[in-house]
Amino acid sequence: MLTDVVEIHFIEMEKFRKLKNKNLKEDKLQRWLSFFREDISKEELKELMDMDIDIRKAEEKIEYLSSDPKTLELYKARERSLHERANMISSAKDEGIEKGIEKGKIKVAENFLNMGLSVEQVAKGSELSIEKIIEIKKKMMQ
Repeated sequence: MLTDVVEIHFIEMEKFRKLKNKNLKEDKLQRWLSFFREDISKEELKELMDMDIDIRKAEEKIEYLSSDPKTLELYKARERSLHERANMISSAKDEGIEKGIEKGKIKVAENFLNMGLSVEQVAKGSELSIEKIIEIKKKMMQ
């Protein structure tokens, strides 16, 4: 739930990149947006670090973390884990969707059979195989 305690801002980096008159000296947000650019040069980074102590601290922390092999390995392991988890969730959703579609087709087939349609008509209308329709019909008769 959103409250007045939190503010969310959406920033379009592409628009910021195209901005002609950047005011890095007075605009903290513009300094941070410059810091987060992927293509920032070492000179620009040094300028930003000289202008803003928080950016300097962030860069020093990034340097420290990226130079420590153990921390870097932990980071990579976490990234792999998050990636695998996302893939598992995605495939579970896909499996759930497939099961739902199959159940829907079976329900349609049952309705068609109850209406007295032939096995071939039910197979065509439900997009299930004739063998599957015969199996469903047997279960309905039990």
